Amino acid sequence: MAYEPLDAPTDAVSAEVARDFAARYLEALNAHDVERVVSLTTEDVFWEDPYVRGGSFRGHNELRAFFAYLWRAFPDLEVRLVDDVYVSSDGMKAAAPLRFGGVMKGRLDPPGFAPTQTRGEVVIAVFWEFRDGKLCHLRAVTDLNDFARQIGAVPPPGSLGERLAVQLQRIAARRFRRRAAQEPTQT
Repeated sequence: MAYEPLDAPTDAVSAEVARDFAARYLEALNAHDVERVVSLTTEDVFWEDPYVRGGSFRGHNELRAFFAYLWRAFPDLEVRLVDDVYVSSDGMKAAAPLRFGGVMKGRLDPPGFAPTQTRGEVVIAVFWEFRDGKLCHLRAVTDLNDFARQIGAVPPPGSLGERLAVQLQRIAARRFRRRAAQEPTQT
């Protein structure tokens, strides 16, 4: 997922404002109240997240859809602050490590993983930018593979499933190399 700077200017925030936002954000997430989450964001919020198909989306409607699918898959999802909320030296960005945890009781769409009834827990570093007192940009960074292993979407290291996945990757790699060899080189 490549970083995309915002077109619109953002506002500086103090540590106090960032911590207050974090408290309200976590409260809304843990209440599973999508309208409260939406109320904390600008109309054109830009959300970059590895758990989103395509890696990002914009706007309130997409935000609602994202949390609907997330809470459907993890109806007991809980989020908590792992450490403090940090503000960049110029005050233009804030960051926080958040722990997300829940039991996968519903289909995870995308990509279509079936419920496993297993608990997954992951720390996600979130980076926030604000405009007019609201979140206008969220960028999430996490170890997606670790979480996928916990919910049974990726086979454990050393397993037969991992060996089969490696074989499939090697087949795909041969196709990529052949395709690359056939494409004209650009100078």
